[in-house]
Amino acid sequence: MGAVIGEAVLGREQGKRAWLWGAIIAAFPDIDVTFKYLFTPAGGILFHRGMTHSILICTLLVFAFGYLLNRLYGNDKSYRGWHKLVAWCLFSHIFIDIFNSYSVTLFWPLNIRVVFDSMGIFDGMFIFPFFAAFISFLFLRKKVWVRKRMAIIAICMATLYLGFTSINKLRVESKVRNELKARGERIGKVRAAPLPLTNFMWMVMAEEKDGSGFWQTSVTTLNKRNLTYSFIAKNSGLSDEFANDKEFKRIKRFSRGFYAITTDSLGNKYFCDLRFPNFDFFGDSPPINAVVKYELKVDEKGNLELDWTAPIRKISWDRLKTYFLQIRGKYEYQLGK
Repeated sequence: MGAVIGEAVLGREQGKRAWLWGAIIAAFPDIDVTFKYLFTPAGGILFHRGMTHSILICTLLVFAFGYLLNRLYGNDKSYRGWHKLVAWCLFSHIFIDIFNSYSVTLFWPLNIRVVFDSMGIFDGMFIFPFFAAFISFLFLRKKVWVRKRMAIIAICMATLYLGFTSINKLRVESKVRNELKARGERIGKVRAAPLPLTNFMWMVMAEEKDGSGFWQTSVTTLNKRNLTYSFIAKNSGLSDEFANDKEFKRIKRFSRGFYAITTDSLGNKYFCDLRFPNFDFFGDSPPINAVVKYELKVDEKGNLELDWTAPIRKISWDRLKTYFLQIRGKYEYQLGK
């Protein structure tokens, strides 16, 4: 994406330099991943997409990177061009990150995380226009006007796709809310998020208004089959002993309330963030299989320790085939089986 923006903004004047620096700068906000391991588990997960993804820091970086790049390659005519390239790359990065589940501290230093949840962290359909445009650049090195047109088309296609995902999300959430209300359920928050690799299959969590738990279902937008719901108990009472712990409050805030406390066969307690679908590709796994899951331990001094544990992810061609059949509505998968 950064390379395509580089071509659109400054390709005529700087050629491959614009591609290279566009790619580097567009990825720069994610440098925070390098440093999150310096924090506690809860602090680290909140540090990612924190200050480096904020309007304030990105604005300062526009002036800093723009000045440095102009000193390296620029002249009076390209001064504004380098600043424009940096601005487009940085702000497009943080804008796009709003549309997936992790959330962004857009208004840092205010502790407010912004998220819309309409697109997966990896979505091939969003990436494809940029990939296709960049490949075309390699074969159109001397046709500057064609390259720029291809870059603009790719940016427009990706922007339209973001709009499509947003409409998809709102329609899916409305469908689930209406169905559950028709069943007599008292529903509070409803959250739909796409499953991996697609925007046609969604995992939906609808919270009971009394806070006791969530109704969960998988929705394919390519088929109008009847939805099957399973109930996940929140079990918030199991965390009463940790309720005032700073680390526990952090992971609760990060989950935006979509979490469950569960136990294994040995009685160990786990905090399970329900917003991220597992790689079983169905979006209906029990909480214990959550991708973002912390074992809740108490040390000898009575302090809470968080131990992040990852599920075993087994992906086979048969599972992928079944998954895509389900997206098309050609495979009936019963929750809980």
